[in-house]
Amino acid sequence: KAKLYNAIVHLRTMTTEEMIKYAQLSLEHCPKNNLELVADNYNLISYSYNNLAKPNEALEYSRPLLELYKKLNLPKRIAIVYERIANSYEYLQKPDSVFHYLNKSLQVYENLNDTLYIAETYFDIAARYNNLSFYKSGEEYFRKALAMDSAIGNLKGIARDYYGLANSV
Repeated sequence: KAKLYNAIVHLRTMTTEEMIKYAQLSLEHCPKNNLELVADNYNLISYSYNNLAKPNEALEYSRPLLELYKKLNLPKRIAIVYERIANSYEYLQKPDSVFHYLNKSLQVYENLNDTLYIAETYFDIAARYNNLSFYKSGEEYFRKALAMDSAIGNLKGIARDYYGLANSV
């Protein structure tokens, strides 16, 4: 039953609320030792609540998801969950927590030497600084993102970074 409910969640015709419903049903029937399936359901639910701008509910599922990804040794997914947690804290207007989790995500990407995601995380940090009117800090991180994107030839990233820099001045 757990796998069937989980498969239903992945149908493209699902509304966000239906995704949550079927992922929760999958969790109810899921063997606790099937960490991958449990993690997939937690991921779907936390992602869905984040999309519905329900940060407390998203955090309720993101925290155990983070622990599952640590047990499964999935560093890139850990970084993504840190970003999702940062987004939840942004909804809650807790900038210190936003930067804390974005920096945790950045650390993971640095450990993986994943230049593309390092640049994206620099950009995300810069954008958050700009949103708080800390333009100097925003500019610093936009420049870091630009340096990374330039080094790897990421043209979309370069364009994005210049746009961010233009909004920092």
